[in-house]
Amino acid sequence: MRRSTTTIVGAVVLAVGVGAGTAAAIGVSGGGSSAKSQANHIAAALATISGRAHYGISDGQLVAADVCVRGTCVHRQYASAPVCSPTATCIGSALVLRRFPHSVTISAEVA
Repeated sequence: MRRSTTTIVGAVVLAVGVGAGTAAAIGVSGGGSSAKSQANHIAAALATISGRAHYGISDGQLVAADVCVRGTCVHRQYASAPVCSPTATCIGSALVLRRFPHSVTISAEVA
């Protein structure tokens, strides 16, 4: 019983922390800025290692991302797509999708 209670409390604390971090990042707490400027702010944050880690995109090199806030999306290109040579095995890139509170979604191409 104690273990399950601890697990539930831990999950709630984690969910509240992620929600609060995302809310602060998109300016929900009284920012009043437009959805497009909030999406641009998040896209700019993804250019840094700490920004990618905050949004759960910390593995690999970020190639491109689409950030949507309340239905308004921006696209940002961060690096060239990987090029496969005909003589080597090539894995290419992967699509990473993240959904956050307050109608924020991020779809990222990671190499």
